[in-house]
Amino acid sequence: MRDPKFYNKTGQLTRYSLACGYIEMYETNSQRVTLWLEHNTWHVLATDFLRGRLFWQSPATLTEARRLYSRTRTAIKRKGVRQ
Repeated sequence: MRDPKFYNKTGQLTRYSLACGYIEMYETNSQRVTLWLEHNTWHVLATDFLRGRLFWQSPATLTEARRLYSRTRTAIKRKGVRQ
């Protein structure tokens, strides 16, 4: 059973766990997307292992950061993110 302080009902890390330094990440053989909190700033980073950084954005809210992370994760699952 997952600790409710660290995971919400959908299985994502909670605001508390992100504030504790945990990082949400999805990775395939060729691409990775990460979501984390650093110095009260949300970060979403998408990387292609052959081409380098695809984007690095700092949304204003956790909701915006989760949406960007989810859209990017879905794109990576389907066919990969294009720059």
